[in-house]
Amino acid sequence: MYYVDVILPLPLRTLFTYGVADNIGRKLTAGCRALVPFGKKDKGYTAIVVSVHNRKPAGYQVKNILDCPDEKPVFTPLQMELLSWISSYYMAPLGDVVKCMLPSLLRGGDDNPAQYKPKYVQFLRLAGNAFSQTSLSGLTAKQLALLDCYKELSGYNANGVEMAQISKKALLERALCSDVPLNALLERQILEYYRVQVGRIPEYNGELMSPKELSVAQNRAKESIEEAFRARKVCLLHGATASGKTEIYIHLIKNVIQSGGQALFMLPEIALTIQIMKRLQVVFGDDMIVYHSAMSQNERVEVWNRQLGNNPYKVVVGPRSALMLPYSNLKLVVVDEEHDSSYKQSDSSPRYNGRDCAVWLAKKCGADVLLGSATPCIESYYNALSGKYSLVELEGRYSNIEPPRVEVADMYQLHRKKIIKGYFAPVLLLEIQKALESGRQAIIFQNRRGYTPVLMCKDCGWTAECDNCSTTLTYHKSESKLSCHYCSGSYPIPQCCPKCGSGSFTVKGLGTERIQEQLEQLFPNAGVARLDLDSANTVAQYNAVLHSFHEREFQILVGTQMVTKGLDFDGVSVVGIMQGQNLGAKVDFRASERAYQLMVQVAGRAGRKDRRGTVVLQTTQPDDPIVQHVVNNDYKGFYRQIIQERKDLSYPPFCRLVEILVKHRNAGTATSGANRLADKLRTGLGCNVLGPELPAIDRIGMLNIRRILVKIEGTLSVSGVKEFVCNSADSLQEQPYYAGLQIVFNVDP
Repeated sequence: MYYVDVILPLPLRTLFTYGVADNIGRKLTAGCRALVPFGKKDKGYTAIVVSVHNRKPAGYQVKNILDCPDEKPVFTPLQMELLSWISSYYMAPLGDVVKCMLPSLLRGGDDNPAQYKPKYVQFLRLAGNAFSQTSLSGLTAKQLALLDCYKELSGYNANGVEMAQISKKALLERALCSDVPLNALLERQILEYYRVQVGRIPEYNGELMSPKELSVAQNRAKESIEEAFRARKVCLLHGATASGKTEIYIHLIKNVIQSGGQALFMLPEIALTIQIMKRLQVVFGDDMIVYHSAMSQNERVEVWNRQLGNNPYKVVVGPRSALMLPYSNLKLVVVDEEHDSSYKQSDSSPRYNGRDCAVWLAKKCGADVLLGSATPCIESYYNALSGKYSLVELEGRYSNIEPPRVEVADMYQLHRKKIIKGYFAPVLLLEIQKALESGRQAIIFQNRRGYTPVLMCKDCGWTAECDNCSTTLTYHKSESKLSCHYCSGSYPIPQCCPKCGSGSFTVKGLGTERIQEQLEQLFPNAGVARLDLDSANTVAQYNAVLHSFHEREFQILVGTQMVTKGLDFDGVSVVGIMQGQNLGAKVDFRASERAYQLMVQVAGRAGRKDRRGTVVLQTTQPDDPIVQHVVNNDYKGFYRQIIQERKDLSYPPFCRLVEILVKHRNAGTATSGANRLADKLRTGLGCNVLGPELPAIDRIGMLNIRRILVKIEGTLSVSGVKEFVCNSADSLQEQPYYAGLQIVFNVDP
């Protein structure tokens, strides 16, 4: 009798042991799937085998596994290690990590270990009666012509060799005929159908090209990076926007695959992977695959299976999910825009950081790591300056284009002097007008979607708020509705104020929809489009907007932070940043860092090719140090300011953080549970425990939220602190009064 320890695809931290019949046990190894019964009703789940052994558990009746669908593992040993590390480091249940890593069709559903369905295509071929005089006699002219057409297309010759696979559609289109003569040939068994399994990933049919030649500065940076790799260090490439970092990546990847290795090219957003795919595909062709969550589940399974096979893709491009694929010979990991918060999964468990996981994975398999950014994460730059990473600087833009000129518009003074038009400073309107007259384009950045964030009663001051969350509802004028951007709740526009009965409302604040409306009024002859989650909530819609902008079908693009990332448009000469003061609102210790990064990144969209661009930064706080660092393009000055603040207040990189969110439908229970947990942590840990406190939004989806922050400083054992936190949370939830309490861990928030 064999036994297996397995991970169930449920939010559970422990392994479960099952018995295995001898005939199944011999083919089970770590990384295989096993269909197992679980719970009182023995519901079937597809589990992942961690180990096979002969140690019978004591104290309970062991259930047997139901089936093993795999001839070989779906997880490699390296992936099993990654799975375990993510679970341990990010304090996440093993089952949550499995669900994050493995495509859903390989996880299967209840009582169904696999749901992947191969794709088959029907083709035509000559059948047994194709050369029979009996079957050929009496054919009509159309039937004979169709048969001749088939022979021509297939490459049939006198030796009876058919060279090409011919589909029904291809044959009928070439022969310019209907189904009728084809059906006759099928009935006489002159032609017959046969099925062929094909992949769902389209092949690249274009011409392959060599990478572009690097400039002197790019080549110098590339050589410095390769020197850092020889020293076995992670390398941070700090290069200005439009400095040509992507071409360096391509050259490095080319060298790796020529030596027989694999490369992983990570980007923060799905949409960016689609954009950059065209640049990479002309170099790497079918050796490259783009892997992301917008693919169909069948496509994801096919990529996964190919990576497990003998002919894996040599280059994988994708967001954080791409690092979860099986790799057999990974030699280079590139993390572009390494500062971007999208690498951090924050809305569900495991709350992992793709950049940091990629560094761990590369170290484990001996691969080189290159982190690239124009505005590096503070921790990454600190690691580079302290010698943990190597640092390579790529200063200046490609082709020596000057960085954009940043002009600050003091909105407080402009309002006071009443010389403002709508929400736009005169200088911004002037620059947009000049751009339009010269055939150029403009991007306007406002990091808030919708028409306005507040709908208010003019008479009593009542504001529309979400029933489920402690936040105001955003007014969407085009859809005539109120929406909550936290729980996605939707509400009709009220006919009268529910508090005083007045029917008079006003709006407060500014969203992308309102900006678009005003720009259309101010520039009626210019096309104005919008790029946010309302106008483009799918990859296809996102790409359609960008394609239209690239083709100059409209001249002004208004958008949220979707317009700040990696876009490269020749025609953009002006960028406007609306309400710059709101970007740095002190909601957490990273707020200033995110504000600076957003402003510099969106500013970098201006003047990327043949002329210097202009950026107009509208703010009520023109003397704010962050604003001045943006104006002066002074990342190093910004870094010195932030790193000193972090050191004074003991925040990363000078400590480790674990954020704990305690949630419950009852506010009193949430507060009580958070207080009990915080007190226990203070008593048992020799580290700083802050809170509980109310977060900025303290109720989402009917759940009241309390926040605790654990600082792990000095020489304290990080793993020891995490273990104590987990055990303390488990013991609290085991108490009947707190049975419904949700406790969420966020490591390195």
